[in-house]
Amino acid sequence: MQNQMKPITNNEVKLISSLQHARYRHRHGLFVAETWKVIKELLPYFDLHLIACHPSFPIPDSVSLPFSAVREIDEVRLRKCSSLQTPREAVAVFSLPLQKELDFQTLPKGVIPVLDRIQDPGNMGTIIRLCEWYGCSTLILGEGCVDPFSPKVVQSSMGALAGVTLYRDVDLPGWMSLNKDGSTSEIIATDMTGTSLYGWKPEKDTIFLLLGNEGGGLSSELKRLADHTITIPRSSRSFSAESLNVGVASAIILSHLTAHSSLS
Repeated sequence: MQNQMKPITNNEVKLISSLQHARYRHRHGLFVAETWKVIKELLPYFDLHLIACHPSFPIPDSVSLPFSAVREIDEVRLRKCSSLQTPREAVAVFSLPLQKELDFQTLPKGVIPVLDRIQDPGNMGTIIRLCEWYGCSTLILGEGCVDPFSPKVVQSSMGALAGVTLYRDVDLPGWMSLNKDGSTSEIIATDMTGTSLYGWKPEKDTIFLLLGNEGGGLSSELKRLADHTITIPRSSRSFSAESLNVGVASAIILSHLTAHSSLS
């Protein structure tokens, strides 16, 4: 296939380049992924629209591609399409998944992270990877979060988007107020003034774990809805760090919560 690829057109380059911006991703219903490592993870789960391959990097033998979607791209055009500092290998364009209705009754048991205005692409990608790693199959994103299908998030999540169902642009205070159910689920806030994570154990089958904005933390509305507030205790020898990065904090909390057999 490598020797038979059609050259990419100017219009296709313009399309791929435009997908760096959220308004064009939403307009076209498409998003971009780069490098074979990430592309291979996404191929079984997202519809492939187009893939542009650099001839210096052969298509892996393990990858099966529809010939009609494959294009050859040179280094100059690859740079125009890429969000990476050093573009290489390939750029793929996938269809955005349809947004599912967020139905409380159909959500799985276990830990469900809920993100309040997480704006850093690196943090978002890290949290998506952590969800996939710890078996949290559902991730709820409130209004004001960075687009999980932006190029930087897609790359930093390293293909983990394939294993996590995302609910985007959710009115968190409104939805959680309507669906607060103390009999089967509990809402856990994270804050510097909470109870030690290691002295608290989940009591319900479903845990909504609220994780707040990098600078401002959780909104006051969400804090009021929480059944419990937990924190990661700092060492008595710690004096420099004001707080943990939300990605680091997520890793520690998810590791602890999913260690409980009922939530894993």
